[in-house]
Amino acid sequence: AVPTSARAQSSGGQASLSAGMARTTAMIPLAQLRVIKTRPVKERPTRRKVGWGSGEHMTYRVSLAGIWGGRAAISVGKVKGKGNRASLRIRGMGETVPFISAISHMREDLITAVRLKDLRPLSQVADRKAPNKDRLLKTSFGADLKQTLTFQGKTHHHTRRVMDQGALHDPITALFSLRAVKFRKGETFSMRVVNGTSLMLVEASVVGRKRIFIDGKAHNTWHVEGTGRKIRDDGTPWPNKAPRHLAIWFSADRARVPVRVEGDTRFGKIVAL
Repeated sequence: AVPTSARAQSSGGQASLSAGMARTTAMIPLAQLRVIKTRPVKERPTRRKVGWGSGEHMTYRVSLAGIWGGRAAISVGKVKGKGNRASLRIRGMGETVPFISAISHMREDLITAVRLKDLRPLSQVADRKAPNKDRLLKTSFGADLKQTLTFQGKTHHHTRRVMDQGALHDPITALFSLRAVKFRKGETFSMRVVNGTSLMLVEASVVGRKRIFIDGKAHNTWHVEGTGRKIRDDGTPWPNKAPRHLAIWFSADRARVPVRVEGDTRFGKIVAL
């Protein structure tokens, strides 16, 4: 059954974003969340204002082009290491619901290793299962962006020199960075996000506080809205690539749970509740 509540407790979480890092949001398909069994994070940055906790498990329901045909989940692992070496893994999973899967089953499993001191991705493994389109993409975030793509039995290795490499995020770390900051109306965010093999420039702003209703239940939220544009590794925009709209409503509490998400994709509009 799909949960209808969106409740969160924050018992750990991350600090405000480090110097030199623009505050931003990310393009990631999400839906209404239910957070359970939150445990304290051992690392407690002194500047933390809001945040999330190790041990969270969140479930979603997703529609694409008006059809409620997907479900997903995000789980936050345990903290490993201490000090500057502290890290954890965040896992995101998504798949089609049974009545869609009877026609065509699709599943994607995304695991990101996150460095806690600045919420930067260390590595990512994205495993997508789809009819005749299985894909495995491994990404390493370091001095260079290294990616290994296995598609239809063929493996390709790429080393990319991305402008301002140290400021990159993936969709998961971008989302969780937003959950770790204190919103102010009118504040703007800008970030470059590696989404698969694409590099996106995401620009957004805090619209303000808003009370929304989901399945008849009221939620006090912060409304963040913006666009995502595909760019080259040198930071210049791809020609003839229109920006795509995105919006996220975060719970107006310390946990910053995304309770509603909207975004444009090439297949239509995603609405997550």
